[in-house]
Amino acid sequence: MRIVNNKLISLINFLVDATSFNIDTRKALEALNKRIEQAGKFAIRHNSHPGGFSRELYKRRISIAEAYIKIAHALESDKYEERLLALKTLIQLSLHAKNVATPLNTARVQIALMKKAIKRKGNMREQLELLSEFTVASFGQWPVIRRLLNEMNMIQVPETGQALRELELGWDNHIHDSTSEGRKTPAQVLLDAFVKGISSVTISYYDIVDQVIREAMGAGEILGIDVRIGLEFSVGKSKNRRHYTYLPPKLNTADEILEFFKKNNKNFESFLAGLRKNAENRKVTLETMIKHFNETHLIKLNSGYEKDSLLYMQPLQLDDLKKIVMNGQYSRIHLGSLLFNKLFEVTHKRVLHLKMQYQVARNKKEMGLISQWELDQITQQYETMRKYYEEMSPERLKEKFLEDRAIIDYDSVFGDEEEIFADITLNGGEIKFIHPLEVGLKTAVATIIKHYKYITRVETFNNTDSVKRNPNELILFNRFVEIMNNKSFNDLMKFLDEWEITDIKKEEAEAAFNHYQKKSLIPVCGSDATGRDPKIPGMGFIKSRSIPKSIRKWYMSSHSTLPSPIASLIMGKGQPIPEDEWSKLADDEKHIILMGRSMTRPKNLVGDENETQLISPSRYFKYLNPFIKNFFRFGIGFLPAYLTFAFLYNIASVSPAFSQYGGANVHIVFGLVYTGIWFFITFFRNILVDLIAAHGLDAKYWSWHDINFENAFQSLFWTGFSVPILNFVKNWFDGFWPAAGISSVTLLAVHEVVKFFFLCISNGLYIVTHNRIRNFDQKVIRANFFRSIIAWPFATIFSPIGTAMGIPSIVQTKFWSDVIAGFIEGSGKFTQRVVIRKRDLNEILPLISAPEKNIRMAAALDILYIWAKQQRGNTCLEQILLNKSVFYKNIFKKENPEEAEKQAQKAKRLFDDLFNFFTEEGCALSLSYFILEYYSSEDALILNNIVGNHFEQFKEWLYEIQAVLKKYE
Repeated sequence: MRIVNNKLISLINFLVDATSFNIDTRKALEALNKRIEQAGKFAIRHNSHPGGFSRELYKRRISIAEAYIKIAHALESDKYEERLLALKTLIQLSLHAKNVATPLNTARVQIALMKKAIKRKGNMREQLELLSEFTVASFGQWPVIRRLLNEMNMIQVPETGQALRELELGWDNHIHDSTSEGRKTPAQVLLDAFVKGISSVTISYYDIVDQVIREAMGAGEILGIDVRIGLEFSVGKSKNRRHYTYLPPKLNTADEILEFFKKNNKNFESFLAGLRKNAENRKVTLETMIKHFNETHLIKLNSGYEKDSLLYMQPLQLDDLKKIVMNGQYSRIHLGSLLFNKLFEVTHKRVLHLKMQYQVARNKKEMGLISQWELDQITQQYETMRKYYEEMSPERLKEKFLEDRAIIDYDSVFGDEEEIFADITLNGGEIKFIHPLEVGLKTAVATIIKHYKYITRVETFNNTDSVKRNPNELILFNRFVEIMNNKSFNDLMKFLDEWEITDIKKEEAEAAFNHYQKKSLIPVCGSDATGRDPKIPGMGFIKSRSIPKSIRKWYMSSHSTLPSPIASLIMGKGQPIPEDEWSKLADDEKHIILMGRSMTRPKNLVGDENETQLISPSRYFKYLNPFIKNFFRFGIGFLPAYLTFAFLYNIASVSPAFSQYGGANVHIVFGLVYTGIWFFITFFRNILVDLIAAHGLDAKYWSWHDINFENAFQSLFWTGFSVPILNFVKNWFDGFWPAAGISSVTLLAVHEVVKFFFLCISNGLYIVTHNRIRNFDQKVIRANFFRSIIAWPFATIFSPIGTAMGIPSIVQTKFWSDVIAGFIEGSGKFTQRVVIRKRDLNEILPLISAPEKNIRMAAALDILYIWAKQQRGNTCLEQILLNKSVFYKNIFKKENPEEAEKQAQKAKRLFDDLFNFFTEEGCALSLSYFILEYYSSEDALILNNIVGNHFEQFKEWLYEIQAVLKKYE
């Protein structure tokens, strides 16, 4: 029965998939999967600006995919420049979608969608869904972006034009990348932080490695995230080591950080040497663990399998870690991943091998060749191995096979804190005590008191460590920090006495207490995220008041919250938040929320699973083929409109005057005619908007390719329901103030004015209602209501003509509302296109004088392409070079002449650089050489055509601009 059900569900899903998506999405998926298969075999095309000639050569979404694949697969430490280049390309492409209203949120959504699409390779349905969402998100419509943010559990970031670091949203004071204990490269980790909406992070390392620091700081600069580097180290004997992070002074670039350590090498020499010695100690510990595993557990795991067979797991070797760890900073976590990778592959083969034996044994039993007992034996072996494989994870293997620190550990090179704290803080920086409770409450408290001169920060909450702790233990330690900062010395002594912390002298406790009373011990939270264990919430913390109120309740309900005492002390940086400030906050504004969530690891799939889930109707309709979906939208919207008009003219079927139109069937004719007119008006308005947005009022450039038919058919769906609403208002008004019997021209005019007022207002209210249902932005909703008001005088003035033609007043109202909407929306979208074009040009023009020749060449090609082939490209470039926007502003506003002069000088410099570049002898040949050197033959053909067909005309245009500028000198 289950097999029959699965076959039926598979058939239904096949039909669903066959009627879902369009050909463009399927082609995009084919291209995406080819790129995934070719990971590492393609170069990032980085020279062109996203608004430049790259639009002629590559699909934006595929370029985004290529960039992400490069970041995820170029894992070697010496390829950090490739990853940074890919990251820069990715973020540029993502921030340059088809909108200027929500660039940051759109970029975050599209990166998240593409990341998922790449990860889901093998699940074609999910990939197609994600690519469909990616396409829709490209337009940056806020309702769509907001929906996708919610679906992917991402916060909404304010669109202020500022970088994330300036918005002060999420943060994390303790994360790892693949050079310490993490799973991802620095570029990947920071890209994840960007997608989450994190403004600042502290990345922990075990040593200062040039390329690692450059990648981390470079990625932070590209993404607009504040990155601080921390050096994590331990002090003490094995099984009782205390862990700290040294935070250098706040420095902004990799060069500044590396120069700081180089300049102060004398003070850091023994510390850095100790870090490297500790790394060697870890290496020795790992070698011991590997040896122990190979000599004990591996023998048991290989029991029953011939050596060197496909089903035999080969011994672990330390050299294998080099393939999965950058810069040799090995850890137990990496060893767990190595064990999982090796055992996973072997166990899968064992499952398949046992499955074959089980199938053969089952057939033999049916044929009477073996007994039930023999079948039960092989069945048990197969099911046990399969279950073991399905539940296998790096965390479980590490816990089971790789001994705990209590058994194998190493002594830190640093025997005591006093040996190093003074030297490393001599030139600035801070000491942070991390996961202090791993050494127990008493030791943690004693450590802080003994080394109060140096410890400035302490982790009162650590995701990875806290999952092992009793929450009361965390609250208790937080209470100690609060006492040190804000309470009395008697409170401190009472705390020490209560918890029997007796090895601290009173004078020592008093000195520490007085110190922290003047300069607070700052409590911080860190995830300690490595990206490996899904049970532990991942990276990021955020204050609840930083989450938009519209989603705050939902976000808090779906994410964990720090205990209130810990959160309030962290928010106050060790001090209580003033009562007057605290009282002003709502209850849901007083929390710190974990941005990561606990998840369950999905079971490992063997590949023969046949449990098929039926695609839900809502999911089916959401991704239905646009042609079919638009047909349904049209039909559903058409029905109420037609029935209303048919009913409206049903009375005419008994009138002889309408016999020429079909007698009794006149209502059918008029129902179809006026519904057609109504829909034509709506459809025409959407077309007009898109065409004006694309090319302004210059009709000779209009093209069907510029029309968004998806949006047009959505409008047809909604407009159908407005017909019965407006007809109801019209009938109500006629009953309230009938026109029959009015002979005075003045009264008739007043009647029309009032009638169209009610109709236009009703139309506006209906539009506002369905705009709210569709979650449109408030500005759009207000604009749509405003255009209904503007339509009122036009509908009134031209009503005599419309009435004489027999056009119903509700159709006249609709006509003028949509005509005005067409020009308002079209002009608005056209203005947005101009703004985008100017934005791109303003970003490209300064590059024409860049020191690097390749950047200058690419910028020149971008400018030539935009001028020659992009909508309004030459007009926008002219306005920038002639400084027209500032010029016109100062005609009407005689103010700020200094700023006007500054802008004029900037425009003059841009023009001079551009003019000198393109008028230099041999410029066209240089551009051609550049194209032939860096682009494939197909791309080179396209780009050389652009130069060949437009270079001389562009030079002449530059001379014309020069002549205009000379007139105003």
